[in-house]
Amino acid sequence: RYDRLVQPVLDRHCVRCHSPGGKPEACRKLDLTAGRSYEALTRYGRPSLYAHVRARYGAGVSIPGACAAMTNPVIALLRKGHNDVRLSREDFERLVTWMDTYGQRQGHFSPQQERRLAELRQRWAALLEARRKATSLAGR
Repeated sequence: RYDRLVQPVLDRHCVRCHSPGGKPEACRKLDLTAGRSYEALTRYGRPSLYAHVRARYGAGVSIPGACAAMTNPVIALLRKGHNDVRLSREDFERLVTWMDTYGQRQGHFSPQQERRLAELRQRWAALLEARRKATSLAGR
């Protein structure tokens, strides 16, 4: 769910500038506050996430190595170091995961499925943390 996965990242790192009262004034054009951010992020840049998702759905296939995050201008900006914003690995993964799962707003989980997913995350937390540590060590 966008509101749980992506918006907290934006609230921590982006909304201070990218909001109606943000400074500098140019940042106000991309409103990343809770009520506006989904539309702003999915339509931002070329190729936008919206255009990418429509093309993949239209083609009926995903193309290995051509995931949404790899071609997304938001990710490109963040990799360059947009206004000294430094995302944690977890925050960066949140954005990439959201983009690479076709930018879902609500997802497709029933309340029961969502509860089950939370239980599985809790049960496998130690394994996921070990994977995260192993991956970060391998990247050094």
